[in-house]
Amino acid sequence: MLSRWLDHTAVAGRGDFNIISTLAEYTGRAAQDLGAISDFNGAISGCHLQELPYSESAYTWSGVRAGTRIWKRLDRVLINQHWLEFLPNTSVQHLNRAASDHSPLLVSLRSADASIPKPFKFQSFWVPNPELLSTVQSSWDLPT
Repeated sequence: MLSRWLDHTAVAGRGDFNIISTLAEYTGRAAQDLGAISDFNGAISGCHLQELPYSESAYTWSGVRAGTRIWKRLDRVLINQHWLEFLPNTSVQHLNRAASDHSPLLVSLRSADASIPKPFKFQSFWVPNPELLSTVQSSWDLPT
């Protein structure tokens, strides 16, 4: 029933899932529970969810186990296809840890029609062009 509801509603969930989804999300010496990883990925797939791509650090948690420092990616944002259709430019940034052993996640929401300002670029080869000033002036006179 939950799976059918998720198929018709824009859904996003975020948090500490306390499990990695691939061995690449772990750095340390201890063996990882492949069955738990498989179960986690099966639950994500069964609910028709997917992870948002992230930027910054590959790991969101760090701790010491058996005297050895380990790193894991435990925190993530999961979305469904309806979310992507509604806010296709949603992104996640792993911020630096401060007071917690987990990295905060910054989720940026932008709809498909959100325009990103383009940087101004000036090429020095334009300077000798005798039409440069008139072209710039006419561009400035255009309504915005």
